[in-house]
Amino acid sequence: YSISVKLLAGFAIVAVIAAFIGVFGIVKIKQINSLDTVLYESGAKPMGDMALFSTAFQESQTHARQIVIGALAYRDTAKNLQRISELDAEMNQYLKEYQKTLVSEEGKKDFAILMEAMKKYAPLRAKAVDLASSGATKLALDLMDGEEGVLAGRIDGLIRKLMKNKIAFSRNIADGNTTTANATVAIMIIVTIVGAI
Repeated sequence: YSISVKLLAGFAIVAVIAAFIGVFGIVKIKQINSLDTVLYESGAKPMGDMALFSTAFQESQTHARQIVIGALAYRDTAKNLQRISELDAEMNQYLKEYQKTLVSEEGKKDFAILMEAMKKYAPLRAKAVDLASSGATKLALDLMDGEEGVLAGRIDGLIRKLMKNKIAFSRNIADGNTTTANATVAIMIIVTIVGAI
């Protein structure tokens, strides 16, 4: 073979290697980008929704307790009842958004348990408010410190569990992204070295 053929073959091989590096890099960057989107949509955003739900849940408990305690001082409960209603609507919205992001069977199961607990909690909270409004403040406080309080603690535990699961889910995606990025860099370096030789 003549020198010109060898040179052309060498340039062709380098061009093929450069094309491979470019295409491979683009494919892997798009893969990482896609996984980052999943990380946000299925990891970070749902944790925000659950944190907002948790805050609204805690605030609704506070307003219910203010109604019961306020009954002792004959305070108007209308503002607290209005805020509880607003918070219930917010909590429902946060839970709907969170539910859309569930992937694992464990997450779906835990979420279903949370929803069942919330269905049981709302009537207990309403009963405590009704008891306080009718003058049975001691019974209302007993309910809040007893059955309603136990259920509220269970709901708090479920919230923490769901958030921990999302953190673990997000960590797995982030670790996968790191592995993909590191493998991509290693392959590109190897191919570049081979091309240089």
